[in-house]
Amino acid sequence: MPSRAWILVIAAAAVVASFGAGYAIADSNSKDYTIYIGDCYAGEKEASCTVGDVTYGVSQVVAWTDANNVGRGGADDRGEWPTCLPPVQETKGVRFAGAMLPVGPNGVAATIVWVDCRGR
Repeated sequence: MPSRAWILVIAAAAVVASFGAGYAIADSNSKDYTIYIGDCYAGEKEASCTVGDVTYGVSQVVAWTDANNVGRGGADDRGEWPTCLPPVQETKGVRFAGAMLPVGPNGVAATIVWVDCRGR
């Protein structure tokens, strides 16, 4: 392929990448949740799960579904912590819902909003 064709390919890729970045930034202010499978590390009552280059986090309270398909945790059950995120341990392949939630007037935080312990 001649060098001019490579320049066109690279320019087209840059346009597509900039469109994708703009869409991701605009979408980051929504409260839409996305289901991911990631590798997680839990402390005593906090956890972080990484998917690609993004690390989602949660502390103290998170909604989760147990192995018997029963909803637990969250604001109504603050004492419960997901059994599939044992304290001070790494757990591979955890299914969770993540969202980019607003923080302050201009920020967003990658947040774990639900953990699925049904398959564990």
